[in-house]
Amino acid sequence: MPDVAQEIRRRILNSLEAAQSAVLTARNSTKIPTGYENFELVLTTLAGCRHSIERLLDQGQIIEILRGAANTLSLWQAGLSETVVRSARLAIDEMMGDLDAKKPVLAALSASALDDGFATGGDASGEVASTHPH
Repeated sequence: MPDVAQEIRRRILNSLEAAQSAVLTARNSTKIPTGYENFELVLTTLAGCRHSIERLLDQGQIIEILRGAANTLSLWQAGLSETVVRSARLAIDEMMGDLDAKKPVLAALSASALDDGFATGGDASGEVASTHPH
């Protein structure tokens, strides 16, 4: 998978930071019953996601980290944290959509790129012969 441009990665990190800020604001403005941990779990998930993406450039790995965070956040999309978690998940879904849109598409190959080898009756001389006895 190709690397993500620094600008795109910076936007992803900024979006995750904004989501964390929104969770903090919601937590600090909500009367939280004793033992209610959803806000803390959401903050931990977003922080872990940000920390991992700070270390990566590979588009596929970043998408998987975002997908994992969105799935984990869904566990806490209830009760007092529901609204802020829904917003965070929507932001993550948008980030994944942007990254998916930038994936190279095999179907976009031109016909001339596919005209080599077997497509035009080539002799497959570029193939490596198996040394394994059949």
